[in-house]
Amino acid sequence: MFDYKLIRSDRKTLSVEIDRDGGLIVRAPRRLDKATIECFLESRKRWIEENRRRMLERRAAVVQDSSGAQTVWYHGSQLQLLQHDASNVEIRDGALIVPHNWTQAYLRAWLKEMCKQELQSRVPPAAALLGVQPTAIHVTEAKTRWGSCSSKNSLNFSWRLIFCPPEVMDYVVIHELCHIRHKNHSAAFWALVAEHDPQYETHRAWLGSHAALMDLF
Repeated sequence: MFDYKLIRSDRKTLSVEIDRDGGLIVRAPRRLDKATIECFLESRKRWIEENRRRMLERRAAVVQDSSGAQTVWYHGSQLQLLQHDASNVEIRDGALIVPHNWTQAYLRAWLKEMCKQELQSRVPPAAALLGVQPTAIHVTEAKTRWGSCSSKNSLNFSWRLIFCPPEVMDYVVIHELCHIRHKNHSAAFWALVAEHDPQYETHRAWLGSHAALMDLF
């Protein structure tokens, strides 16, 4: 039998999901007996094993560097992390070059600032094309969502979007701006997304296959 994390609530049905580390999360009604839960998991055994394998393989492919060199994701590519004597950060010849006294916190702060600058340049023109106006734009520490739109039309973006290709970042911006017009994922919402990003399905798939990037830093 699988090890799993059980979350009970007032729901009426059973569900199972796989987290980014390959762990199982089972959501069940409060009074449902354990035998029924484990029978349900046994019935989903093939699905669980196959999707857990895919999740772990995908995570390994994204996070690990086969050459053993230190790398950092930036705009959809893994750049080799090098050091130099200058006090600035440079991107040159497939490498991200940082000062000798760099720390992970230093690099994290730099990446977050780059994401903030990217969003400041991308959101206003996209909002103008859509004819909407967000009330605020925030760069957050979110590790479960690339972006979100509040009920008051405030946009929130994970700073880890800087790991994504520019066109994927644009998709996330468009996605959240479309939520100002449609507070759901209705057919009208997706039609509006498609109007402004005809390749949105490809970009959405990239985010799904690189979900492990959300766990970096």
